[in-house]
Amino acid sequence: MSNNITENLERLLLSGKDGALLRFSLGSQYLKLKEPAAAIGHLQRAVAFDPDYSAAWKQLGRAFAEAGRPAEALEAYRQGIEAVGASGYTAMQLALILGENHVKLVPDVAVSGEGTGGGLANAMIAKLMAEGAMNGNGSAKA
Repeated sequence: MSNNITENLERLLLSGKDGALLRFSLGSQYLKLKEPAAAIGHLQRAVAFDPDYSAAWKQLGRAFAEAGRPAEALEAYRQGIEAVGASGYTAMQLALILGENHVKLVPDVAVSGEGTGGGLANAMIAKLMAEGAMNGNGSAKA
């Protein structure tokens, strides 16, 4: 399945233009078209171009989840959380990765000390799963 936007983006790619934003856009379009397998390759290239592109990590996690690959989805979410930096997370950065509904979990994780050992990313994902905030396939519930 395809649409005009996807076709135009693919033409840009074929013309030799390539980069994180183009790959992110293609991956996002394929997700809208319910083609997670096609989205995965583009989103992997987006984060290869820019490993700090947290929105691309989020979409990659979603693509893996929709493709029935929950372990890879969780790893993509984890890497996205880590991509925002070890110096601390802002509510906006976390909203990009986990979705706005889950940002409230950050103080609980930080205060509880659950982030020790496995890191803040692991603690946040574990907390989301424990509270039922993630679907069984590894994607964050809206």
